[in-house]
Amino acid sequence: MRTTKRTTTTTKESYQVEDAIVCVSKYIQAMIIDMLINDSNDKDHYSHHGFHVISPENASYLMLNKTPKKKETKFVSFYELADIAMVSKWWMEVASQITSKSIEIDGPLRGSYFSKRIESFKWNVYSGKGKEVDRRINYDNFDYTRLPRLLPHLKTLDIVGVNLDKKAVRAIVQVINLFPHIQATFDLSEDHNRRGEWPSGVKFTGIKPVVSIKSVDHYGYFDDPPVIETFHRMIYRLQPTTIHIGSEIGSRIGEIDHYNYQRLFPFLKTCTQHINIEYDFIELRYLKDIVNTDSFNHTQSLNTGIVVMCPLEEELNGVVKIGTCSKCTYGLFFVQDTLKDWDQLCTNLTNNTSLKQLCLGDRHGPRRPSSKNRFDDRWYLKKILDYEEIEMELEEEETIQTPSVSVERLVSSFSPIWQTNNTIELLGLSNLARIISPLFFDSLSLNHSITILKLTNGTLEKEYIPSFCQLIMTNQTIKALDISGNRLAPSTDLNQAFQQNKSIQILNIANNQFKKDIFDSLLESDSVQYLMIDYYLSDYKQHRYFIESKSLINCFNAKSVDTVFTPYYSPFFD
Repeated sequence: MRTTKRTTTTTKESYQVEDAIVCVSKYIQAMIIDMLINDSNDKDHYSHHGFHVISPENASYLMLNKTPKKKETKFVSFYELADIAMVSKWWMEVASQITSKSIEIDGPLRGSYFSKRIESFKWNVYSGKGKEVDRRINYDNFDYTRLPRLLPHLKTLDIVGVNLDKKAVRAIVQVINLFPHIQATFDLSEDHNRRGEWPSGVKFTGIKPVVSIKSVDHYGYFDDPPVIETFHRMIYRLQPTTIHIGSEIGSRIGEIDHYNYQRLFPFLKTCTQHINIEYDFIELRYLKDIVNTDSFNHTQSLNTGIVVMCPLEEELNGVVKIGTCSKCTYGLFFVQDTLKDWDQLCTNLTNNTSLKQLCLGDRHGPRRPSSKNRFDDRWYLKKILDYEEIEMELEEEETIQTPSVSVERLVSSFSPIWQTNNTIELLGLSNLARIISPLFFDSLSLNHSITILKLTNGTLEKEYIPSFCQLIMTNQTIKALDISGNRLAPSTDLNQAFQQNKSIQILNIANNQFKKDIFDSLLESDSVQYLMIDYYLSDYKQHRYFIESKSLINCFNAKSVDTVFTPYYSPFFD
């Protein structure tokens, strides 16, 4: 056990560790305290071959904002400060100076937690875990009217509520109302079948807070009518800016919990700007209304899965096989979308004037043998050991002629959108090779609003590379490009396209089969500021690109995502 004793010097402290006296300067101690406080919550702190690993959430942030996410103001919990104070009084004084303007508190409040110097306050409120309310958590024992006196210089108020009961809700609303001049943020999450309910008569009286509602793994929201009705009433009362719905079971390909969005969307018409559907899909017959500016004129960003091939392919082939696909049927539910719905969706997207960010993904997962993940052990052996037989085998596979993955009937409606729509700035397509074709890239070449393009997880097939390369060589609008997860083989055309492009500043090429020649091309153009690669490409860390490039600011190792969707598409959840 370490014990502390004061010495005569004012610049050092002595620590007795196993009969040895260690003197550490206060400068070094202050550095240690700062690291304990500010570095303990860094998601992307570790590295591989010298490149920092970036999470999917922060990768999305980088794509959207053209710069990595800065460290947020560190909210230090009262318990963290207490742990530091156990070392010495001086440690507590240093920690108080570092964190004097911000604090984070979990659970019920106490007056002793606060300092009048605090400018930022984050409060995590919860009523228990799972279905049960923890009766020991009591939010009635604190006089909240004291807060304006305890926090006279408060500037920001952030509240996170998880599985709240009515008492916790009343406490939160009272705190927000006590600072009517501050626009608070209120993130409300519910899961595990907790039936949250917003008490009647409880309202915000000052500036309306920015509200986000998140429901993940709440199975009652998928099949329990009373729970669904309660949820919808809460949305009506809170008027959330952001709505996030998903079920973790949907992350496993082949399983599904599907929400009835037809009931939900009327409550989102007048307020919700950001809609995020995780591991689920919206039927085309409902999705077409969401992107109709005449009915949903507040929607700015939309991330959802869609199912196009089962119902539409059957209609194209004149065959009806209702309920035969396990991935788009659930109990008595089955997808009933038609080509008419698809055409109307595309028409509404063409005319939409409010949507700025659109991400769509095929809920089915990989659709054809050529989309098989060939980024496997054989490729690894070929790359690392250069086995000649393996290389020949891979070359033979590349020569196999496969039919086009594009479905012309779907492409004919989808591609023209991008010649006309001039408001969408971010377009993301995941595992949707069948709705694009060379015509799609021709349309994009005429588009001047899209600055962020994400064609991921099998969307960019080999047959599209010539048209895609032509787009890259001629388009000067796209500033951020993500082609990760397409398992693309090394390509001379692609290398030449990157050599000529001078506009792309953010580039994600992870989870493909590129070799070191891709870095030669990037050095030739030298416009990329932030690059995301995978573990295998990081083996080329000694490439001259990383030494000679004048534009490259940072290179990251991007974490691979096993599912079709990147969880928490984060422009509106950061």
